[in-house]
Amino acid sequence: NSNSKSGAIFYYSSDRQYMIKTIPDTEANQLRHILKRYHDHIRSYPKSLLSRVYGLYAIRLSTGSVSGRQVFNVIIMQNQFNTDHYIHSIFDL
Repeated sequence: NSNSKSGAIFYYSSDRQYMIKTIPDTEANQLRHILKRYHDHIRSYPKSLLSRVYGLYAIRLSTGSVSGRQVFNVIIMQNQFNTDHYIHSIFDL
């Protein structure tokens, strides 16, 4: 079950400052590909409006079936919606 048009599933920390988002292999691979440039940008522009990504993980679950495992990619990131400001529109791009 998903709570977004992209099919991603979101989980939030108890203080809602962080979110965990499931992502497909293609997005995980793309993030790995741009990681150095992303890191350099965030370091050079600390006030950047880009979301802060704190971790990328592959979670492997044993399913007990013949295939044996199911893999989920997740990113841990800053929750952009944890704000005192009124948010009038949200887009799932």
